[in-house]
Amino acid sequence: MAYNIKVDHDHGVIVQTVIDIYTEHESWSAIREIRALKEFPNYSLVLDFRQARQINLSSDHLEHLGRRIATEIPVCSRAVLVCERDRELGEIFVKIASRGFEAVRLFDDINSAYFWAARKAVAA
Repeated sequence: MAYNIKVDHDHGVIVQTVIDIYTEHESWSAIREIRALKEFPNYSLVLDFRQARQINLSSDHLEHLGRRIATEIPVCSRAVLVCERDRELGEIFVKIASRGFEAVRLFDDINSAYFWAARKAVAA
């Protein structure tokens, strides 16, 4: 599997970490897995793509994914982390998924993402 999902009950955050090549198939699988969690949608999401070897998402899929997330996961905050190489992809996704709301933001570091998503300080 190209990702793992963990629940951080202390901060009220669901964290998806991509660890290999991430494709359209994995994105749909991750959405199903997150939606099945009892903590969803009450917990915020931190989507961490910094460790991804490669993100293979077509522009059509990215737009469909962003729109689906904006409509199906509208209530929780979503923090997206990407490395510099994938920054443009992250910016496009956040723009589509946020649809003008502040519910989705792009970050460079995990502490800032956690602080924003959970609205709680994270011990270093």
